[in-house]
Amino acid sequence: MLDLKYIRNNIEFLKGILENRNAKIDLDRFEQLDEERRELLSEVETLKYKRNNASQEVGKLKRAGEDASHIIEEMGDVSSSIKAIDKKLSVIEEEIRYFQMTIPNVYHESTPIGNDDTDNILVRTWGEPAKFDFDAKPHWE
Repeated sequence: MLDLKYIRNNIEFLKGILENRNAKIDLDRFEQLDEERRELLSEVETLKYKRNNASQEVGKLKRAGEDASHIIEEMGDVSSSIKAIDKKLSVIEEEIRYFQMTIPNVYHESTPIGNDDTDNILVRTWGEPAKFDFDAKPHWE
């Protein structure tokens, strides 16, 4: 599985590799999801920062014997926003993980590009292939 940063930084290179492998993976969709994920992470971190500061402010107000109910109400809205964004993030991150799992590894530059096994190049052989007087079973049997 390729690293998220590697995919992000080498998107055009990976598009070429996918084309050579005849793989139908929409990396443009991956870019959209990654951008959306980054925006949501920024937004949720800002809201969490706001919530933490408000919690400290509520503590100060309560120690001073003042009313903090208006801040608590606002933070209820902020908390629900954080939960909603976290749900969106989990869906997006799941789809990004799917992309990470389906994008094939990068092949070596000396690998021949072809449509099927017939385009492979035989580099070397070792020994003689075994010949049996019976039909060999496949490895799964």
